Amino acid sequence: MKDKSFLASAYIKERPVDSARVLESLPLDDSAAFLESISPQDAAMVLGSLMPWFASQCLNKMKPESAAEMLQILPSYRSALLLKALDRPARVAILGCFTKSKNREARKQMIYPANTLGAWMDTFIPSVPEEATVEESLVLARNLSDHLAHHLCVVNREGVFRGGVAISKLISTSNEVRVTEILDPLYVSLPVQATLASVKWHSGWNQNAVLPIVNFRNQIEGLISHKRLREGLGEVDNQGMVIESFLSGLIPMYTSCLTLFTQTLAAIPYKQRKPGQRNR
Repeated sequence: MKDKSFLASAYIKERPVDSARVLESLPLDDSAAFLESISPQDAAMVLGSLMPWFASQCLNKMKPESAAEMLQILPSYRSALLLKALDRPARVAILGCFTKSKNREARKQMIYPANTLGAWMDTFIPSVPEEATVEESLVLARNLSDHLAHHLCVVNREGVFRGGVAISKLISTSNEVRVTEILDPLYVSLPVQATLASVKWHSGWNQNAVLPIVNFRNQIEGLISHKRLREGLGEVDNQGMVIESFLSGLIPMYTSCLTLFTQTLAAIPYKQRKPGQRNR
């Protein structure tokens, strides 16, 4: 039995999307039972790869404690999207099992419509106070490891966004310099209520893979990557995806017809006129 569990865990880690497709082919009760039988870390990997509607239906059938444990491992935006799709009794019960900080994060993101930046942002914000020096900022950067992008957000004590400082700039600047002196003018913020489609071509993406999100008071709310923005557009704008898929499907049909037409023309016998012969 241990060998089977080990193999299942190894397969999930290596192929979470394929694992999700297998579960989606099974009855909901069986899929939910399987997710509860494996480690929360493995279950979260599969849960995050399942189609949102299917994942929510599985969560509806789980014990609130088990569902909460899995959801708290997922990124906050993904957790909030799944919670919004749950039946209300299940959602309330699961949120009651969250830690206070995770509960607050989830409720915060659940108030935003699914096609806005607020619903897709990451609420973990690598930031430093505006009075920080380069040396102090580098100490923080070393402790961030995987959470770090290419910038640190600079905020005041009320959380108001002052700008961003590039890690590369910190490394090449004297330790005693204040971060406010070396802010990156191209690191700009996006409004939390903006729709995903409205910022798809924002100039900020020309220089940055991740951008900060602020509320109407210019207080920083979270971060969003360009990769996550594209993911959100793929899930929210389903109608556009259907149209694009339909048009893409016409291309090979058009090519086949053109080829057949060309072959037909080539097969028609060509009659060469004799010298001096006129067309009739």
